[in-house]
Amino acid sequence: MKMILLFLFLMFGGLGVYFNHLLSPYEIDKLESHYPVYHKDNLIQGHYEWQKEKPSHWLELGEIPKLAQGAVLVSEDWGFYDHRGISPREMVLSFLDYLKGEKLRGASTLTQQLMKNYFLTSERSFKRKIIEVGLALKVERRLSKERIFEHYLNSVPWGQDQVGIKQAYDFYFKKPLPLIHPFEAAYLAMLLPNPMKFGQSGPNELKKWQKGKVSSILNKMRIAKFISKEDVLNIHKQRLSRR
Repeated sequence: MKMILLFLFLMFGGLGVYFNHLLSPYEIDKLESHYPVYHKDNLIQGHYEWQKEKPSHWLELGEIPKLAQGAVLVSEDWGFYDHRGISPREMVLSFLDYLKGEKLRGASTLTQQLMKNYFLTSERSFKRKIIEVGLALKVERRLSKERIFEHYLNSVPWGQDQVGIKQAYDFYFKKPLPLIHPFEAAYLAMLLPNPMKFGQSGPNELKKWQKGKVSSILNKMRIAKFISKEDVLNIHKQRLSRR
């Protein structure tokens, strides 16, 4: 029995050392005292550099309307405030994909997405997924949920060379962010998985499949009580039923 316990201790201890070795190059401490600045490398990729000065487009989480926050949460990570950085279910599914030799699914939680954007590439490998998970778990121990969400909303690309929700809203709707409407919040959230593809038509020129995605987000916002049933009905009548 003692030998078995010793073997398990050494095995998990070795895994812990290897795990820390994988994470050591990534400076997640920067998220506490610095701000990311996005630099575009080509049409589809870019990278972040860090600075101490707050960028002009950066908003504190309390300055971002609840409608906008809610649309992103229900669209990208409904359980964000309940998990510790990862979704166990998604991790099991990713591991099964790996065992079957299939292409690994993308990042799931907002925290994982943020770590991928800041520190990793879009390569879908098991090693990259392990690093992404480790970084997500580590940053959740360092930062509050509010700070992580603030980072996400201010740094994620929204298409058309717009980074952060303030720039995105100004570009697509030409208004100050506090005036955001439920339809507009749902439209912005719809863009996030693939801004280049999903933003190929502007908010006034939505194709049928884009309307379906916006409608789905609006219904989730209703279920989560960010908007009312009447809001959804009015938006369908005014914006989503038009050909």
